[in-house]
Amino acid sequence: MSSTKQISIGVYRWDAFHGGDGAIYQTVKKCLNPVGYHDKLPFFGVIHPDRTIDAVDTDVLAKMDAEITYAKNGGVDYWIFLRYIDRESTHAPMNTAYYAYLRSPHKNDIKFCWMLGHSLNTGSADGWTDEKRKTIEAMKDSQWMRVLTDRPILYVYQDCAGPNLASKLNELRAMAREQGLANPYIVAISFDPSQYGCDARTEWPRSGGQGDPATAFTKVVADQNRQLLSGPGKAVLAAHVNWDSRPYHDNPPAWWSDPPNAWYQMPTSTEYQERVQAAVDSSHAQADKCEANTLFIYAWNEFAEGGIMCPTKRTDGTIDTTILDGLTAVNKHKQHWKHPLTHRVTVSQEMGETTPFVFQDRLYRVENWQKYFDLPGSVPGERFMEDQVRIWDVTSQKIISVPFTGHSFGIAYCHKDRVYVFATRHEANRPWRHFRSVSMTSSVDLVNWTPPVTVIEAEGDEHLFNTAVCHDGRRFILLYETDDRQWQPFTFKYCESPDLVHWRRIPGAIYGREKYVGGPALYCEGGWFYTLYLQDLNGYSGGTWETRVTRSRDLLHWEDAPVERPFLAPDKSRVFSYNHFGRQVEVREINASDAEICYWQGKTLVYFNGGDQQTCGDLQQAEFNGTPQQLLERFYDEPA
Repeated sequence: MSSTKQISIGVYRWDAFHGGDGAIYQTVKKCLNPVGYHDKLPFFGVIHPDRTIDAVDTDVLAKMDAEITYAKNGGVDYWIFLRYIDRESTHAPMNTAYYAYLRSPHKNDIKFCWMLGHSLNTGSADGWTDEKRKTIEAMKDSQWMRVLTDRPILYVYQDCAGPNLASKLNELRAMAREQGLANPYIVAISFDPSQYGCDARTEWPRSGGQGDPATAFTKVVADQNRQLLSGPGKAVLAAHVNWDSRPYHDNPPAWWSDPPNAWYQMPTSTEYQERVQAAVDSSHAQADKCEANTLFIYAWNEFAEGGIMCPTKRTDGTIDTTILDGLTAVNKHKQHWKHPLTHRVTVSQEMGETTPFVFQDRLYRVENWQKYFDLPGSVPGERFMEDQVRIWDVTSQKIISVPFTGHSFGIAYCHKDRVYVFATRHEANRPWRHFRSVSMTSSVDLVNWTPPVTVIEAEGDEHLFNTAVCHDGRRFILLYETDDRQWQPFTFKYCESPDLVHWRRIPGAIYGREKYVGGPALYCEGGWFYTLYLQDLNGYSGGTWETRVTRSRDLLHWEDAPVERPFLAPDKSRVFSYNHFGRQVEVREINASDAEICYWQGKTLVYFNGGDQQTCGDLQQAEFNGTPQQLLERFYDEPA
């Protein structure tokens, strides 16, 4: 994970608010002129004493130099200029900022590319020939953004999809080849790339909202990205700033007859950081799908539509860099934090969920063995009353004992000179995995076990699954995984006990109310309760699972580790062959789940499951050269 190539950030520009007498500028100025929209003005905007507005246009180059500096310091890698035809008087001023960028002495601080839209729809053959030549000439610039093996990236806007688009793009590719350029990497914006010979797809922001909070728009963007990842072909994920078309709704422009009165609140720096980081993480997690390793962001300067990354001028004259501050934070974490786990190896292709533990200076594992593993041609859950929770000696490589039969999701907890095993109990009169209780047994020698006792019973109509136990110095804490219908499966509930037998649910101690969590582990280190949990990146059963970490002082208020710091992520380059009930199958890893840790001979060992969460998986191990507390704290450290 630490070797993942840094993703590039591409931000779209629409340079309408440029000053002067141009018709488009005058229209946008009219839309932003109401006092309620003055906070959308860029840092070079002017509010006159009579409350009318303008854009400073006396020194276009100085203005561009300032924009480049803001963008560079904020973590923007390249701008995506929407291209207009120079010889059309109405649209020519829209290229003013682009030509100022080309002349800027700071041009090398940020790369660029084009988005083709209006220039592809020119009516004359001569006009297209001229634009095609200019596009290729621009691609020769060393500052044109390149992806993969030196391929110049090019975006194509959605309204260009039509009968002539494929042939025009083929002409562009042929001319690029003739001019010695690599094959352009063409990204379709909100249309099917396969119909027109494009290489990947991204999405334009969706209109919507009625003053909804920024988190609502974050969900919209996340949904678009999930659709991109689950759809056919390659993807460029999005991390859009916002949508707010109220200025256009109040004063509809000539090019948009009925703009929606739709808007979301602008994000805080932290909210925008999290939005971008989620896209970065998803792109890295599905590196093959997102092969260009870049993000598409709307927008730098869509001042009348809410896509405003460019610093704005507050009504008191100070400059607001909120969005760039959020983007800067993403880049800092991405560039400097290094994942602490190393030496990742496969332990067994036959074993799934386990709990490592050390007892009397010897390393063991609790293993959950399902009976259907022994039955070729069977299905999961067959003869589940014969499922076993067993103790495996790692050194001798043999089974020591079987504390439970007819149970599953077994875990071990060591306290003083005794090992306690907790597991959920099957019932013959209930369907497979409709667990309603947790059992506990204990031993001082791992061979002879106390009679099992029921320590947790389900409340309401919930079912119980995984458990985890720790001690905070004064009491024992138990976590159990539930499908309580009040929340999305699965959720964690926390209980306390003075003796590991009598447990009380802690009021309000719940984690995962608003998202999928599963496969938990629980540790108390340095005054913090750390919970490891499974994060579904693509929606329930959508395709990629990572183990994440969260922590709490009181089991009520939780602090997730930064989203770009998964505790474990699948190695999606890994494909392995697996004998699945007598049938050889190839499995591509998309899962890193059910992580549990223990301290052994000066290192922290981490056991977890790989595979694909559907067909089959394996047991893997990673390690950290230090204590569990040191390992867990690393996920909250400030970047170096």
